[in-house]
Amino acid sequence: MKKITLLLSFIVCVVFAQAQTNLVVNPSFETWTGGNPDGWTIQSPSNGSVSVSTEKVLDGTSSLKVTGGSGTFPVWQSVPVTVGKTYILSMSYYIESGDNTDARIWSGFKNGTTLFSENEMIATTYYSILRGPGCENLNGSSYFPDVKGEWKTYTVEFLVPARSEEHTSEL
Repeated sequence: MKKITLLLSFIVCVVFAQAQTNLVVNPSFETWTGGNPDGWTIQSPSNGSVSVSTEKVLDGTSSLKVTGGSGTFPVWQSVPVTVGKTYILSMSYYIESGDNTDARIWSGFKNGTTLFSENEMIATTYYSILRGPGCENLNGSSYFPDVKGEWKTYTVEFLVPARSEEHTSEL
């Protein structure tokens, strides 16, 4: 069984590029209720776990620690956005151990409760930057560089396309 350990911190996740106001609730995973970080939805497979970490932090006093075997651990939050405004998406991650497929981002836009389709995302021209570095092959998302033992940050700037009401990022 593979064992991975990944820590996440959304330092300035989705912000207005002009105002630098963070739109993410609990971006550094500082507050928790019932074993879950406030403001976040987490879908953990049965063979893994999520927990608060106070040992390896980038901002504040805690981070989200993901530990597990195989499978994915979707962690997400949707934020309201305004069509035609520019935003910055930035996330930081720290890989303690893993198999080179440990951290990735899957970002997109929603209209109401419906996520944009792959073709709609491609049409926004932001497909590759919102799905991670090296995602030019248009088949999902690519993994972040697997550098273990240090914090890495991925940052992109994007303009919200027509029909968007929310931006969602899943890790």
